[in-house]
Amino acid sequence: MIAALLGSVFTVAALVSVISADRPTGWRAGAWVLIVLACPVVGPAAWFVSNRRRPSRQDVHRSS
Repeated sequence: MIAALLGSVFTVAALVSVISADRPTGWRAGAWVLIVLACPVVGPAAWFVSNRRRPSRQDVHRSS
């Protein structure tokens, strides 16, 4: 029961993240929503892994 609750929270968090993200819009956002809903554990994990913030060139130059 705890695993189901955690899976539901993880899925809802991923959906909120997809909806509030800047990058995926239109069909991409819709596809991510379908992926997250169709695969309750793997979908949200894939979203969070693919949406990790990568350092930009400005970030790299600031740390030097």
